[in-house]
Amino acid sequence: MVFISSIKEKLKKSTRAHSQDGIISNLIIKRISILITSALVRTNITPNQVTLLSLLVALTGAFFLALGSWKYVAIGGFLAFFSFILDFVDGEIARFKGMCSKRGGFLDGVVDRFSDSAIVFGMCLGLYRIIGSHRIWILGFILLTGIFMTVIVSFLGTSELTLSGLKNFTNDISKTVTRKFSILKYIKPSYFALTKDIRLFIIMVGGFTNQILWALIILMVLQNLFWICLVILIWIKGKNDHLIEE
Repeated sequence: MVFISSIKEKLKKSTRAHSQDGIISNLIIKRISILITSALVRTNITPNQVTLLSLLVALTGAFFLALGSWKYVAIGGFLAFFSFILDFVDGEIARFKGMCSKRGGFLDGVVDRFSDSAIVFGMCLGLYRIIGSHRIWILGFILLTGIFMTVIVSFLGTSELTLSGLKNFTNDISKTVTRKFSILKYIKPSYFALTKDIRLFIIMVGGFTNQILWALIILMVLQNLFWICLVILIWIKGKNDHLIEE
């Protein structure tokens, strides 16, 4: 028990620099991921293996979401959310063991986008089984467009083209916003970002409450509004900081 407590303390210190995560990550996911990581760092498991495991869990979640009935959708929503917890675990293991690498970061990014696509596809297929309307696929396409546009816009809007570009840029923009609206200064800047942790949390809640259609609609609207707002903010900021070439 003492050894596990020591690991937890080291992990907290090693992840303290990564404080730009979303609200769900800070309030829920990190508390769970540290417990899992504390057990795994004593084994020979590698960060990349955990990344691939998170993909497997996400695909399993997508499969259950695609079945359509409430009990399976609830399981699928939970597995989709749990896959992101494992996504945190691989980074914690990498930092704790000093195994961070560009190749690992690349794999993590590819897995993130693939799991996003699989989960949205699973949601749409499950809803199509129940509702039978082809409009479901249009909603899913618009949601995926919003997810990928958020990633692309964040890459274009920052000079540092890394997987953390969205968090870094959103953090910078949010600081500008909080300076103008002081009432928001007590909220962490990263909480303004519609990140993957929030998306999967909404999907999980939608699955548990049997409201996966509303989860899809809410995410479709919010995700697209988010990247459009990013474009506007980047354009405004670019006039002063020369982020965008005229």
